Amino acid sequence: MAGERIDYTAAAVVKAFKPHLKLTLVKEGLRRIAWKFTTLDHVGPRDVAELDERLDEEDRNIRQRDAFEKVKFLLQQLGIV
Repeated sequence: MAGERIDYTAAAVVKAFKPHLKLTLVKEGLRRIAWKFTTLDHVGPRDVAELDERLDEEDRNIRQRDAFEKVKFLLQQLGIV
């Protein structure tokens, strides 16, 4: 709805996903994401860091670590990893 604020906190994202975890397709998608974020240097965090070509190396490293930690936390809370 227009003007409605969306809650993007980790708890809200986990809550939104939980009802869908019974679906095989959702679980498989999350497992694939988990594989891409296995380590800080895997393809997932690297790709996130490289999305904005304007970032310098230090900012890319910060974004890479941030993406890795946030995705890992979400997957842990969902019981995927």
